[in-house]
Amino acid sequence: MREAIDKLTKDNVETVPPDLLTLTGACVKLRMTQQLLLHSADGGDDGEALCGTLTVAVHSARGLEQPARVYVCVEVDGFDFYERQAQTHSSVLSFSPQWEQELCFQVDGAQNLRLLCISQSDRDERDHTVLGKTSVKLDPKSLSRRWRRQTLNLGLVEVNVSLKFIPHPLDPPRSTSQQQLVFNVPIETVAQQEGGLVPHVVRCCVEEVETRGMDEVGIYRISGTASDISTLKNAFNSNLREAVTRLRSAEVNAVSGVLKLYFRELPEPLIPTGLFQSLARTLDIQDMNSRLVSLLSLLQSCPDANRHTFLYLLHHLKRVSERQDVNKMSLLNLATVFGPSLLRPPVAGVGNDGPAVDISQEVVVQVQVVFSYLQCNNLPEARISLPHDSDTEDETTHL
Repeated sequence: MREAIDKLTKDNVETVPPDLLTLTGACVKLRMTQQLLLHSADGGDDGEALCGTLTVAVHSARGLEQPARVYVCVEVDGFDFYERQAQTHSSVLSFSPQWEQELCFQVDGAQNLRLLCISQSDRDERDHTVLGKTSVKLDPKSLSRRWRRQTLNLGLVEVNVSLKFIPHPLDPPRSTSQQQLVFNVPIETVAQQEGGLVPHVVRCCVEEVETRGMDEVGIYRISGTASDISTLKNAFNSNLREAVTRLRSAEVNAVSGVLKLYFRELPEPLIPTGLFQSLARTLDIQDMNSRLVSLLSLLQSCPDANRHTFLYLLHHLKRVSERQDVNKMSLLNLATVFGPSLLRPPVAGVGNDGPAVDISQEVVVQVQVVFSYLQCNNLPEARISLPHDSDTEDETTHL
């Protein structure tokens, strides 16, 4: 009997396949090492899933019943090889929050995009309230390499976004996506990294100063502690959202100190050194209107990121000076603080065919040029982001 049972058992032994976890791990390892071009789908038609780079530009929101600090979370579906979630920084307290922030996703098998609009409590940063959410079907036929602007209805609020998709074979997945440096990097490089014209560090610091620093005596003249400024600088170099969170609780003088430090550490000053001699010559023009015409004309020759960041800062400083009865910061005081950081003469002997400028004259030029710009009543408005509109009109997608 025992021999018969053993014989039957041996005759019916089945080969045991590798367990599912081992098989899955082998597939992931194969994709990472061999970079196979997989055409994947989420259980549907291959032509309905996206494989490539999806960029979502989150512009603004409207419809809030009361001012709030708001941020937007974006998520795409698909396979788990890539980071599929991202979120904007928190806006300043506002009825109409603005971000102008681009979120980039490497997608594989993506078919749907989900957005959540969330408010953050002023009293407790851990208290978050979902204001609305929606889901959008990603149609490969309608998405293209050009920006497509949409207005998404999330229930209580509407969020303006732009979408752009570039299909291509995906790179091997990376475990983390490290943010690129911001400080001591050419402003055009930072603008290109962020997909805008005015760097986030500038906008975030300006917004925070305008929220709670306009009545601070000596704002921009009295600096915060070096350790606080260094901490904020490191945060901006590593994680934008963490940096914005730290800004909320930092001393406002540390926030203003970070802004000054950013301009001071630019490898090339915000106003290119090649314009120094020409700008210095405008100070010899006695008629103020004629001088401003020349100054604005020279400003047009600056690269886009430099020009719009400078305009953005000038408009902010003019608003600060409107509170000079309280904060004691006149236009001249502000020009004295920012002039040496925004405008520098060329280094002697390095492509400098103009006359040498002594240090005392240099400071006069730096301060007076910025002061003259601040006195201009018809300064062009600054654009903080690249145009994302396509030739088509906005679409409204409802929940």
